[in-house]
Amino acid sequence: FVATSFSVNGASGSDLVIPAGKVTEVRLAWANTLATDITDATVTVQLAGDALDSASVTSSGGFYRSVDRTVLFAADTNPMLARLGAGSVANGSFTFTTKSAGQNPSITAFITVSGKNSAGGNAPTQLTSTMTKTILVGTELGAKVRASRTAGTFKNTGPIPPQPNVESTYTVLLSFTSSVNSVAGATMRAVLPSYVRYVRSTDSSVTYDATTRTVTWSAGDVAAGTTATNPKQSAFQVALLPATSQRGTSPILVTSITYSGTDRFTKRVLEGTVPEVSTQTSQDPGYQTSFGEIAR
Repeated sequence: FVATSFSVNGASGSDLVIPAGKVTEVRLAWANTLATDITDATVTVQLAGDALDSASVTSSGGFYRSVDRTVLFAADTNPMLARLGAGSVANGSFTFTTKSAGQNPSITAFITVSGKNSAGGNAPTQLTSTMTKTILVGTELGAKVRASRTAGTFKNTGPIPPQPNVESTYTVLLSFTSSVNSVAGATMRAVLPSYVRYVRSTDSSVTYDATTRTVTWSAGDVAAGTTATNPKQSAFQVALLPATSQRGTSPILVTSITYSGTDRFTKRVLEGTVPEVSTQTSQDPGYQTSFGEIAR
């Protein structure tokens, strides 16, 4: 009797996925499909799941009943629900955020729509319908790339600041993190400029294609809860041979960095890019900006 639509961050359907730790907006719309009015309509959305931050729920056009984690839409907050004419539409929305809840987190919304309908002069009939929506919380696959002269297992050589026509080597450190779910097939790719030479890697998961000048890290699985303090990581070493035309600049060591992986819980493919990396190794001890510039 009432056609109800339910969308999450603008997406509808059965495959609903939200990012962990971000504000999520839920929008509802109700259309009277009968030829007569519906009066005293109410819509309740009861939320369940350990991933829900129940204190974060706020509603527009509705009231959040925190005691049982229910968003209530009724005539007192949404006057159109007092009498929903034939073919007319009412709507409301609410927002929430997620919290840490272990692996494979989800939130379930139990939606109940009710109202009264009078037809042919008969006494009003109470009408009720229900539906359930499951919202999966997706992981955030974090990727980081940085260059260093001091970190990692490789011993780096050559002058610092770099000098034209003299090689200086750098370690390129790669890392992945995953917030709430495990990630399968995590892969990172990067391209070396023509003046940068690939030297070696820490393990066989990092390979180099000399034809395309592409370094590939086939990291495989990234466990749920892998954080920046204990990331999945690898590294490779490169050698920079600056030209005289690069004096006073900070040459790029690694560029066109992309990454991807599949969230094992939501089955979503996660993709992104990482900023290019230059000779400015800012996390090295005693670092100074001039250390990353080709000597004049």
